[in-house]
Amino acid sequence: MKTPVFHPLQLPAARARARTAFTLLEMIVAMSVVAIAMLVVVEAMSRVQETWRMTNTQVREAQDARAALEAMSRTITRATLNGRWKTDDASAPSLFLRDSDLHFVCGPCDALIGPSSGTAGHAVFFQAPLGHSGPDERTGTGVKAEYDTLPGVLNAWGYFVEFAEDPAALPSFIAGDRRSLGLAAKRHRFRLMEYRQPAHELDLFQMDGSDPPESKFSQLRSQNEIYQWFTTPLKQSGESTRRRCAVIADNVLAVIIEPQKVLASEAQTAGAAATLTSRDEDDYLYDTRRYQWDSGSAVAASTRHRLPQALKLTVIVLDERDWDKLTEDQALRTGAELRNTVAGLFRHPAGFTSDIGAVTGELNRRRMHHRVITTTIQMPAGRWTTDDEGR
Repeated sequence: MKTPVFHPLQLPAARARARTAFTLLEMIVAMSVVAIAMLVVVEAMSRVQETWRMTNTQVREAQDARAALEAMSRTITRATLNGRWKTDDASAPSLFLRDSDLHFVCGPCDALIGPSSGTAGHAVFFQAPLGHSGPDERTGTGVKAEYDTLPGVLNAWGYFVEFAEDPAALPSFIAGDRRSLGLAAKRHRFRLMEYRQPAHELDLFQMDGSDPPESKFSQLRSQNEIYQWFTTPLKQSGESTRRRCAVIADNVLAVIIEPQKVLASEAQTAGAAATLTSRDEDDYLYDTRRYQWDSGSAVAASTRHRLPQALKLTVIVLDERDWDKLTEDQALRTGAELRNTVAGLFRHPAGFTSDIGAVTGELNRRRMHHRVITTTIQMPAGRWTTDDEGR
């Protein structure tokens, strides 16, 4: 094999080509290093951004959940029955029974409001001295009711979750052309609603013409009739002011309300914190007028005109960003499917943990961010005594 022989004039050209090739190789290596470094930086920035987004989402969900719980807790703890004692028989009395003109009820929405109401989870309705006068629409004048100077006037109040379009009213020149303005169509969402009945519409104190007069409300014998003081306004159109509802928080999938009782113990009598536990009943429904439609049952007797001693409130909050990604049809379909998921759950307190697991599992399957927060509130007016004290 012959060794190649370079002419002396060819050596500088060969060296130049070698240097050029080496320079190109250095440039390729340098560009590769820069590209790898950029990929690392981009990946790090992406992870930081995702971590920030997740943290921001969790903080926002926690804020929404706690705001909803605080709004409910602040009002529910003011619930009252303004109870009194009355004899069991006016002609031949043998004992005193609890009596009240007011009403407290909480439980599954389909039992209180109806299965076709678009609601999810549980609801609660009661009376409290909240001083809400509201507009006087019975006269058709729209003037403000003349109860403004009574800050402690009695109102009917309540909370429930509803899946519906955004109730916020827009001006006519915007509502007719939402899409061209880049606005969402109807924003179907789960929302925590607050029912606010003005003082002048509270009609639980109506009496009949007997002597002595008896309360018409106490003479009702069916759940549908007893619950009409809040179901009738709620059947109004969402655009009607007679519905007496306001949005408290968006993206609240469900509220779960579990009445609880205080366990008597030596530590409690010594001034220690009370120990709370679930009631002995196997359902969530708590109705202070259950004795009217379920007479003779032990549950009806134990809750007759008695507020619960405590309530465990649980809220499941979703993330608005997950809903922003959906079209209107997708939001409607997703909302209906989530309602059906919640509708079959939270029927018995013993299954609370498994029911929460079923809901969170479904949300995880759909990759929807969520937050579950639970708190327990004690009812100041719910201190129980026995009927023996009235004998």
